[in-house]
Amino acid sequence: MLKKKYLCHGYCLLNESSKQAIHDESYAVGWVRSIFVLQLGSHLGKKLTAKLYYFTPICAMSYYFVYKPFGMLSQFTQEQAGQSTLADLHYTFPKDAYPVGRLDADSEGLLLISSDKTLNAKLLHPKHHAQKTYYVQVEGKPTALEIAPLQTGVVINVKGKPYRTAPAKVQLLETMPQLPPREPPIRFRKSIPDSWLSIILIEGKNRQVRKMCAALGFPVLRLVRVALEGYNLYQSPLLDMQSGEVRHFKQLTLKS
Repeated sequence: MLKKKYLCHGYCLLNESSKQAIHDESYAVGWVRSIFVLQLGSHLGKKLTAKLYYFTPICAMSYYFVYKPFGMLSQFTQEQAGQSTLADLHYTFPKDAYPVGRLDADSEGLLLISSDKTLNAKLLHPKHHAQKTYYVQVEGKPTALEIAPLQTGVVINVKGKPYRTAPAKVQLLETMPQLPPREPPIRFRKSIPDSWLSIILIEGKNRQVRKMCAALGFPVLRLVRVALEGYNLYQSPLLDMQSGEVRHFKQLTLKS
């Protein structure tokens, strides 16, 4: 028999809201501490049987964009004494919220924290082609021809084995991007020129951008993630985010 799920509040199986849900054949979603699911037969004229199940409503999911500062671990606990972690942001996250993916301690920018466990697959698995954009300051003055291999893939070391990266979108930036200041700032060396690149990846191996640039002979000086799918630091609702800032969203709209 076809079954439908209706939400009802507390121990009252057929209160007014759930009766209305039955007639409308829709879900009555409530934000309460205890919510249960009532399974009913599709033919309302017949005698109904009911079962109670504990249910965690989707509306309980929360999403937080963090501008992770330089030197901070992408986790809430220290690995060694004295390390800076997400717990130092002075923001109270839900206990079931965790980072979706990672940024190296010496990288900066957008980090997503959420209680929605489905995001790991949606945003991190290459098959979903979720785009992550990085602004990268490198030593030297690479030409468009010299960075072209990044667009077809380069070989880097991943867990002790050679790995060919997926094709990336790469562009030389004509001017230095507007970014929050880094603390401490990059050490200026007059004798060594530098350049800025925009690199868009659909995967995220450990220290991948740094390894890709190093493979071409251009060491990374500064690395900032500026966009994650449709969310970026230069458009609302993340416009003008500062280092260490947290912004809360009740829902997330992804392109993938």
